[in-house]
Amino acid sequence: MSALKPVVENTLKVVESRKRDRDYCREVERRLRQAGKSRMLSKVQNGNSIIAEAKFASPSEGFISDCRLENVVNDYVKGGAAALSILTEEKYFKGSLGYIEQARKIARIPILRKDFILDEFQLKEARAFGADGVLLIACLLENKLGEFIGNVKSYGLWALVETHSEKEVENALDSGARVIGINNRNLSTLKLELGTTRAGISPHLGVSSRSAGFKPPDLNTTIRLCHLIPKNKIFVTESGINTPKDIKKLKQECERKPDYYLIGTSLMKAVNIKEKLKQLVNA
Repeated sequence: MSALKPVVENTLKVVESRKRDRDYCREVERRLRQAGKSRMLSKVQNGNSIIAEAKFASPSEGFISDCRLENVVNDYVKGGAAALSILTEEKYFKGSLGYIEQARKIARIPILRKDFILDEFQLKEARAFGADGVLLIACLLENKLGEFIGNVKSYGLWALVETHSEKEVENALDSGARVIGINNRNLSTLKLELGTTRAGISPHLGVSSRSAGFKPPDLNTTIRLCHLIPKNKIFVTESGINTPKDIKKLKQECERKPDYYLIGTSLMKAVNIKEKLKQLVNA
């Protein structure tokens, strides 16, 4: 939690500011009343089910891509994505709630709002702007996880509950999670770069992951924890999946095979996003 303190504090500040904006709140309520039925996750018929992520920057990578969101989403749809993950955190990931709205106009597959969800108001926003699901991070919500899962359902959304340890997987199961993710990146490694400021540059830009001391994601995290997830749950592996070889490794070595692979950075950096995605789907 302490490693994520700058992100958490900024997120809470942004949310409180939005909640005080009466015009914005009225717009959220208006959109909420008009929201259609959420799309649930469903696996692709042939190949691997990929949740393709639109991510333009991150604390671990810095700048990732300057592609237009519309082009990225079109490539993901044509490349065979089973669902989309859209970063909406603005300061550290260069995301936007508006990206969900833009993606919804193009894609008919499920859309996940990926952000640091800490307040019920963010669930309203997600539904209002066209998301079908939201990310809930177990290490941030801890004993409030069950409450948030219940609130997610009340808004007609589904939750991807992100874990990184045995204790967090157990908490997700005890809290009634239906979709459980194992993140191969330890979020505590954000501490080094988020705590670094250089020449007034925002801490998520201009610093390489190597110089900042980041540890690369470890696919063995999924391999080590996967057996904890029951077959009646939807199992997502996240982070560090870059090549068809990585997917084959997980399929071969996981006692409990992943249902979905959430992949962002390697796709966003690809010269040909659509073809890269097709390779991962067909691995």
